[in-house]
Amino acid sequence: MSTHDTILQDIKHDMERLAAQDRFLSVDEIESSILKDGVAYWQSIRQGRKFPPRSAVTPRGLGHLLRNTMLIGVIGGGTDYKFRIVGDAPVAALGRNFQGVCLSEMDETGNMRGITCRQLYSGVVKSGEPKAIRGCMASNIRLHFPIQCEGVFLPLGPNDATVDFILGFSVCVSHKF
Repeated sequence: MSTHDTILQDIKHDMERLAAQDRFLSVDEIESSILKDGVAYWQSIRQGRKFPPRSAVTPRGLGHLLRNTMLIGVIGGGTDYKFRIVGDAPVAALGRNFQGVCLSEMDETGNMRGITCRQLYSGVVKSGEPKAIRGCMASNIRLHFPIQCEGVFLPLGPNDATVDFILGFSVCVSHKF
């Protein structure tokens, strides 16, 4: 096995280990004030519905949350997901702009985060309920300072039975929440 293959194997192992530490949360367990603000915004645009339509989400309404925002399109009822809008904070944490990328493309790279995201997003689509997660990103694991992340993912859709977008907010820090 080449040195390159060994490094890739080590990184994949680190990703698997960190993905196993992810913790799914209830919305009430969220600690980040930014995520709490994101949930409050989502609740304010619901207008009595189970969840709001995509058209209710506006840059003006998001305001200070834009940096931490992701808008994820649901493809084929949840067979895939496409990152439509990705704020600066997730890009900085991952070291990559994944706007316009489908989750299936991330899965192809062997990224364990793709597997965790698929479970999370599928849960939002199937239940029509918000889902939250706290975990560790491996972006800097080789340098021994993993990045702690917390995220909340909220359904959007044209009616109370169909989720066609997911509004996500994430916060990543170099210390534990």
